[in-house]
Amino acid sequence: MTEDGLPSIAVIGLGSIGVRHAGNFQSLGCQVIGADSDPGRLQMLDRFPEAAAAANIDDAIERSDAVVIATPASSHIPIAAQALSAGRHLLIEKPLSTDLSGSDQLEDPADSIVMTGFNLRFLPAVGKAKTLIDDGAIGRILNGSFEFGYDLRKWNPHRDYRKTYSARVEDGGGVLLDAIHELDLLLHLCGAADSVIATLGSSGLLEIDGEDRVVAAVTIEGGGILQVALDYLSPTYYRGFRIVGDEGLIEWDWNTGTMNFIRGDARAQFHWNTDADATYVEEARHFLACIAEGQVKPPAADIAAGISSLELAMAIRESDSESARVFLGETPDE
Repeated sequence: MTEDGLPSIAVIGLGSIGVRHAGNFQSLGCQVIGADSDPGRLQMLDRFPEAAAAANIDDAIERSDAVVIATPASSHIPIAAQALSAGRHLLIEKPLSTDLSGSDQLEDPADSIVMTGFNLRFLPAVGKAKTLIDDGAIGRILNGSFEFGYDLRKWNPHRDYRKTYSARVEDGGGVLLDAIHELDLLLHLCGAADSVIATLGSSGLLEIDGEDRVVAAVTIEGGGILQVALDYLSPTYYRGFRIVGDEGLIEWDWNTGTMNFIRGDARAQFHWNTDADATYVEEARHFLACIAEGQVKPPAADIAAGISSLELAMAIRESDSESARVFLGETPDE
């Protein structure tokens, strides 16, 4: 703990997202300890004069009160299990992993706060949509869509996209897991998924080993049908959702920051500047507040959110592989 009573934060994995977390937690007054197997990435800590470099993951966990896991997704669960066994609080970047193996180790965190890094939940538009839906403003959800698209080749002009995690399925790449935010938003706003039928595609244009297109139809409990469309090929960045109920609708566009709410003849429009950086800062603040208040304040996106979004992603992949509808949870009686 710092002199101000703030937890020391180990950031494991110092790629772009790990460095972002390190900067945010230091700006909030935390002592940051960084760890990465790549000595070159450890040098990224030089931009944060008060941060310390750990010798390895074991050292980082031992010296910290809480751990941020920002390594490739395939390593998330083993590191998380190690940190939990040491009694540390956890913020695990999305996706939780590349499959569900070992996720049950994280389901009972005892006195530790375990949070999944779904920072888009901290967008004001998402908070407003959640309130409207939970208050019954659009009635029973009937249908809708959640969409995300951008050109992977243009994402980072300073790096060869083919050498990033987005291009490698084993590291959590492929657009299905890379854009798992959309699955989380669907579940967060609309409720649990009952079944899914999906198609994944690889155009061959990007020279990556994962899918660059996903289209899925998700049926939620209550009968609503929601489309998910994800791609790495759109010439311009797009993200948004549209949710239709039997009494109204909500639609939101990332690029304009505009949300429309329609109920009968009544219409309302809301606007927020879409600030992705601010969502990471709010996520860090929330994580610290959860630690300070203990189990009294559960995290906005807990470990169950990480597992349920990954379960849906795996069901989407299975549906494509088997060319069949996949049911989540209990299989319906035939």
